[in-house]
Amino acid sequence: MVTDEELVKMSYEIDEFLMDQVINYNISPTVLSGVIMARLVRMNEEAQSEESFYKLVDSISAKEHLKSETRVLQ
Repeated sequence: MVTDEELVKMSYEIDEFLMDQVINYNISPTVLSGVIMARLVRMNEEAQSEESFYKLVDSISAKEHLKSETRVLQ
């Protein structure tokens, strides 16, 4: 099991890696996100864990902070 300290360290290392890729390849964070999402899909397909992966993606996309702030009067 990963400790809290290891998780924090890993998170910072991932953040640094991601920003390095954006800079090194001169791409936007959105483009990099697309590439990474595609690779995550492939990894989970290979590990035969795509059902759990898609449930995770669905649970993240259903969060309130992602809903549009635009209100329409009806």
